[in-house]
Amino acid sequence: MSSKRNHETKARMGDVLRLAKPYWKRYLVGILTIIMVNSLAIFPPTIVALVMDSLQGSQKTKGWLSELIRSKMGLSIEGLLILLVVVLILQWILRYIWRWGFIFTREYVAQDLRRRYFQKLTRLPDSFFVHTPTGELMSLATNDMDAVRMMMGPCLLLFTDSMVYFLIISSLLFSWHPKLTLSLLILIPPLPFLVRYISYQIHIRFQKVQQQLALISAFGQETFSGIQVIKNFSREDHTSQRFAEESKKFLEYQVSLAKVQAVFWPMMSFVVGIFALVVLWLGGSAVQRGELTTGEFIGFFMALWLLAWPTIALGWVINMYQKGTTSLGRIQRILKVEEDQDSGNQDAWKMEGNIEFQHVCFKYSSHKEELQDIHFSFPKGSTVALVGPVGAGKSTLLKLLLKFYTPTKGKIFLSGREIRDIPTAFLRREIGYVPQEGFLFSTTIFENIGLALNNPDLDQVEWAARMAAIHDEIREFPKGYETELGEKGVNLSGGQKQRISIARALAKMPSMLVLDDCLSAVDSKTEETILSNLKEIRANTTLLISTHRLTAIRDADLIVVLEKGRITGLGTHEELMEEDGWYRRTYLQQLFERKLED
Repeated sequence: MSSKRNHETKARMGDVLRLAKPYWKRYLVGILTIIMVNSLAIFPPTIVALVMDSLQGSQKTKGWLSELIRSKMGLSIEGLLILLVVVLILQWILRYIWRWGFIFTREYVAQDLRRRYFQKLTRLPDSFFVHTPTGELMSLATNDMDAVRMMMGPCLLLFTDSMVYFLIISSLLFSWHPKLTLSLLILIPPLPFLVRYISYQIHIRFQKVQQQLALISAFGQETFSGIQVIKNFSREDHTSQRFAEESKKFLEYQVSLAKVQAVFWPMMSFVVGIFALVVLWLGGSAVQRGELTTGEFIGFFMALWLLAWPTIALGWVINMYQKGTTSLGRIQRILKVEEDQDSGNQDAWKMEGNIEFQHVCFKYSSHKEELQDIHFSFPKGSTVALVGPVGAGKSTLLKLLLKFYTPTKGKIFLSGREIRDIPTAFLRREIGYVPQEGFLFSTTIFENIGLALNNPDLDQVEWAARMAAIHDEIREFPKGYETELGEKGVNLSGGQKQRISIARALAKMPSMLVLDDCLSAVDSKTEETILSNLKEIRANTTLLISTHRLTAIRDADLIVVLEKGRITGLGTHEELMEEDGWYRRTYLQQLFERKLED
């Protein structure tokens, strides 16, 4: 256990040093400034000792600094007080510089880590986000990131400051009375063992606190996103009760952490009190024996309280370090998740040939196979429809084509190249994908449609909107294409959101347009209008559609029927109508329902 703990400690220290390395020059300036500031800290006790001895008519104050001041400035009280003021002003100026070296620098370190974290999230596979709550990721980006900021700034500053302070003040005390100073230092060795034990207890408790905080954040985010559902089913009290239970757990973990932290401060105060008793006892005896002057004794006692600062600061350092390394470890786990891997030739790739699925199978982790032996092909420029009952595997098949998932068996070929060998960036650049629930950003309609374009112009955006049968409705808005959308397009209807998502995919002129049941919220006539508009781009664009409305895809070049992850029908509308299968039965049923509606 001890060996494992030592390994974890070294690993955490290594992570901290790697974060600081790019800014080592700034940190070095801060360290050098701290050395200068703390070197000046020995002046006030020495000046007080000189003043007190001077008032008593004594010139016996020992120490190299006392000799230096006495030889350069004499024992004029006015001169000593002026020197004290100069020292205090210099300390004030240098403390500002050390803040530049530590506190300002931590913002750059945090910015780098935040940028790496966000960049990492944008490159992780879709499967990662399926199993990781959004609230947890937000907690890492805020609460954990803030703990790392505190570690890389105040924590490093206080650690350096307290260590340098301890060495400098100890040297001053040693110059006055070595025996008394050694008597004080003998009390220090047990401290590191107590500190190490308490710091480990803080680490494991803070880990639980952050995990529970992430869980609460995830629960809150999910609740706010689904608040309408909660209200519709009158589950407000139930949801509040669940939140209260999770909050209670968080409180328990926080109290447990606070109890451990609370032990540290009284312990440090107790140590400082023991120091004071030793000085009063041994120091008073030394004055009586003439080994210390009255001024040295007062200066010694004053320096002792200065020596208490490193002891007190150690508590803050341990607290911030354990919290910071715990949070950094949680962030590092995300940074180490394997990204979408691009293999093969990294040269530019264009989709120019056939698309072929060769005996493709797929399953989610240990679940049963979602897709089984999928085998079919179609040429570029085709319109292909995927149909079948709910849960047949249509969306999964489309996501394999975009490399959101990797087949567990079989191969997919695009233009003669296996999909594994096609760089993901090039592949998705060639495909315009519209999922079942298209996401809209909190910006203008123009910017949402032109998202994939570097410098979109109004003509491109309007063309895409016309193709998606949404242009006329956008024009009716008071600000037209400059209309600001609410979060997730909350100020639009479901059909409008779907059509804007289709327009966004069309705006980049993809080689293949993939529509994953993204017309469910529009009426059948609007759906037929959109599909009719898409015929204009069939010469250069392959159209792959997943839909439940069979009447809208009668003209497709190829219709693939999926049931329970298997292909049970393959052909044109006419060919499938000749078979007594799911397609024919469902088509006739939908046709009958449509006639009743008309």
